[in-house]
Amino acid sequence: MTRAEFTVLLVRALQLSVEEYKGTFKDVPATKKWAAQQIEAAHRAAIVFGKNGGSFDADANITREQMAAMMMRSVALSNPDILNGLPNNKKYKDESKINDYAKQSIMNANELGLMYGRSNGKFDPKQPTTRAETAVVLYRMLEKFDSIK
Repeated sequence: MTRAEFTVLLVRALQLSVEEYKGTFKDVPATKKWAAQQIEAAHRAAIVFGKNGGSFDADANITREQMAAMMMRSVALSNPDILNGLPNNKKYKDESKINDYAKQSIMNANELGLMYGRSNGKFDPKQPTTRAETAVVLYRMLEKFDSIK
């Protein structure tokens, strides 16, 4: 699952309005028609911010920590109060490998029952997300938050 593919799935699930691509990210050409407008919509909604240097890295595999961060920004977009007061007691054996920007999202996703760590006690934040994991996480998100749109 690539960063572009997951972004498109989120934008469609949220039914965000898409407009003509304005070139927000230097590495997402307008000719990438299947994803450019959705990436732009996700950026406008503060779901994605890209990477250093104004790039998005659309064709890179999305990592588990990136997916958690994007998903929780999506949840917060339509349910801003849901994240208030969530306990953050979950610890992972590889917590030191989780980037700061994703730590809170990973904890919130766990508390809300949307995304969990592995059976070995690790989260594997840098591991690419599989299509199967993506399907399960999106299903849980849409089922739990039927008002996400």
